[in-house]
Amino acid sequence: MSIPDSMTKRVIERAKRPRITQRLAVLVSLTLVVLAVVASLVLMQGIERQIDDMTRTYEVRNQARELTLALTDAESSQLGYMLTEERRYLEILS
Repeated sequence: MSIPDSMTKRVIERAKRPRITQRLAVLVSLTLVVLAVVASLVLMQGIERQIDDMTRTYEVRNQARELTLALTDAESSQLGYMLTEERRYLEILS
């Protein structure tokens, strides 16, 4: 092997190294972008679940409030009937 041949090989090898480094850098950055997208999707699903839980909690609170009002009305009607013995208080219960 001659000296020019070995020098040519070294130059070609050195020229290939930056290309490999650039490709590796692009692949690493692409991987990081994909991981960021996956992480944001997971976070969005968690936020969506929390919003659903809040909505259900709000509905349950409203139903509990309505039940409390209905029970209060029934109790008042029973008390009114017991005190006055008027049938109109029993009609409210129906």
